[in-house]
Amino acid sequence: MIFSKKIHKEWGIVDCSKGTLTKVEGEPFIVGNRDGVDLRIDGSPALTGECAFSLQKKGSALAKCDGQLFIDERFIAERELQPDEDYALRIGTNLCYLYGGDSISAWFASMDLNAWWIIDSDSEAVEGPFSLEQAKETAKRMSLGDGRKYRIMPVGTTKAFDIEPVQATEAPKRASQVVNDALSEDALLCPHCWVKFEIGDMMHVAMHDELRGDPIMGEDAAQRFLATNFDDDGNALDPMGLPCMDTACPHCRNALPVNFVSSKYNILSVVGNASAGKSYYLAVMSRILPRVLIGSYGMRMQDADPTANAPLTAMRSRLFGGANADEVALDKTQLGGAMYTEVFRHGKHVSMPRPFSFLVEGDDVDGEAEGLIFYDNAGEHFQPGIELQDSPGALHVAYSSGVLFLFDPLRNHDFRQLLAGHKDPQVEAPMNDIQAVILSEMRTRIAKVYGQAFDRLNRKPFAFILGKLDAWEHLLEGELVPYLSEGKLDKSAVDHNSKMVRDLLMRVCPEAVANAESLTKEIKYFPVSSFGHTPILTESGSIAPVPNKIAPKYVEVPVLWLLQNQFNTI
Repeated sequence: MIFSKKIHKEWGIVDCSKGTLTKVEGEPFIVGNRDGVDLRIDGSPALTGECAFSLQKKGSALAKCDGQLFIDERFIAERELQPDEDYALRIGTNLCYLYGGDSISAWFASMDLNAWWIIDSDSEAVEGPFSLEQAKETAKRMSLGDGRKYRIMPVGTTKAFDIEPVQATEAPKRASQVVNDALSEDALLCPHCWVKFEIGDMMHVAMHDELRGDPIMGEDAAQRFLATNFDDDGNALDPMGLPCMDTACPHCRNALPVNFVSSKYNILSVVGNASAGKSYYLAVMSRILPRVLIGSYGMRMQDADPTANAPLTAMRSRLFGGANADEVALDKTQLGGAMYTEVFRHGKHVSMPRPFSFLVEGDDVDGEAEGLIFYDNAGEHFQPGIELQDSPGALHVAYSSGVLFLFDPLRNHDFRQLLAGHKDPQVEAPMNDIQAVILSEMRTRIAKVYGQAFDRLNRKPFAFILGKLDAWEHLLEGELVPYLSEGKLDKSAVDHNSKMVRDLLMRVCPEAVANAESLTKEIKYFPVSSFGHTPILTESGSIAPVPNKIAPKYVEVPVLWLLQNQFNTI
């Protein structure tokens, strides 16, 4: 050991890869990659020289280096190191820690080299813990994906190592792009923060009551951890030995839906202008669709995440359980409202739409359940001028398997002229028709995510829903035909009714058709009424349905079309 002549301090070096502590003995103590040195660091091709540590007064040590050695990420030729402080020592490609103090063994025991944090160098936001290799690779992928700089450090230390992004073989993506091609094809997309991660990086949620406190979710939340121990059934065991049922995203730490890894989840984006009826549509559809699936297809549709689905469940209960129109009136989707939640994303908390997750499965024991995740997005997210990085809530449209676009004819000037005198109070309500703008902005935002790769847009199925059918059905030139034949969705009926609705739109507002069909080649038009009757103006000033008159028409059909003809789920 190196001892100060006046103050006795012992020094040691920890090799993070090997998990070994080497006490510094002899003067000078030579570190290098050749035979004959005091500490040989193998596997470091970048290490071309040596570093010598020598005793100084008051227990300090002088480091003199002529090779590729960095202390606290600064290249040094000579530096005096003070005791009672740890130093991040990068020797070639090896990560080590150096410390001088009264007890090297106590310092080493306080470190956890199996638990590493990833730190955003700009915001100081922390993610993890990860294993060393997971931390290095995850930080590299994150840096390549968003252009930020990240550092890593193990639990129990105070200094961090810089992580350089992996070298791209092609031109790097613009900072505005969020698709991370450095990840494998099996990478998962978190339904909460919409950041991808590898299956091996997925975390588990501790079950034991004493395991509380998470750096992102808060001190009352159950701890998130990377599982290393499992029981005989393959369930992860938390640090107290209890089996864990729930998993979590390693980025935002939110719990993932059941069967998230084993089931294929399809994201369905519900988009439309304010007051288009998105919340009513979701509430009604989530009641009707499970009934049609079990009755006509023998398929069960069940909550995959009852906690996250709670706001939708509450809306459904209110709509179908109220005694009068005031009691069933739903609030419109607003940024930061009940349909949104604060999520930790890329170093800061942002408001994101809540995912409403369901599993669809049949009686086939060999068949795998498939998931559906619906998002109710505030129309404000698609207004021009709102940047993706500042308000990423509209990203799910780019990642979605299909889009449900609700077009409100009562918010369109041309439709209103044809419906003048109609008793629906929405005809006289103040109007701000930005529906064509929303469609155009959708194209722009998806293109930003995929780097102008419009071939991806042309393959995304798009259900154009012309809502509030009870107000405009008389404008159709012909009769709609029943969608179900022998209990199953009839493709010819879908095509027939789609053409009728499209023909009407071409007569009244052809720009809506043009904008929608610029987004995709896989598009169908659907007539839908969430209420089945004309709503009324309530005493409180809301526009709401009459509870005993609610008789929805065709609300389940757009999703059935996606499930049957696009996803092959049913």
